[in-house]
Amino acid sequence: YRSAGASVKLKPKTHSNDFPEVLYNWSSRKCLIVDDNKDVLLYLNRVLADTGIGIYSASSGAEALEILTRTPDMYVVLLDMQMPGMNGIDATNAIMERHPKTRVLIVTQHEDRQYVVPLLQAGASGYILKRALGSDLITALRKAARGEVYLDPSVTGTVVEELRDHAGGDRVGAESLTPR
Repeated sequence: YRSAGASVKLKPKTHSNDFPEVLYNWSSRKCLIVDDNKDVLLYLNRVLADTGIGIYSASSGAEALEILTRTPDMYVVLLDMQMPGMNGIDATNAIMERHPKTRVLIVTQHEDRQYVVPLLQAGASGYILKRALGSDLITALRKAARGEVYLDPSVTGTVVEELRDHAGGDRVGAESLTPR
């Protein structure tokens, strides 16, 4: 028991050793935030501030490509879908073509299949909605750092539907398995 107002010594946070430098000390990494909404740029800057990652920002896909040309060691790009001049799909295609090791995480308000699937096909490492919590964005960055894909839970169903539709009803059943 301690009385209200009493001081408390806090233990330093400890983290898993699976990927510590990637998740919690990104001071050697660089992130480009691309969004034409200044409030979104400010919010994403605040979310990432404690990670130590170097933050760059752009308001269009064309500007992002210029920054990437000058800064080829960019680790991750947080990219909006709808921007003036070049949409997120075209920007993702261009980034992946010119900088294939750079991870692209889409940060958008769109949940529609017409956006989600083409962006993943273009090589995006994740898809997160703008309404998501900051901790979800950090989770998406962690997964991208491990080479995994992050999907916002609200678009997972969209991706599964696309896979099922693409399969054309071909289902693999027990009859297609071979005997041991």
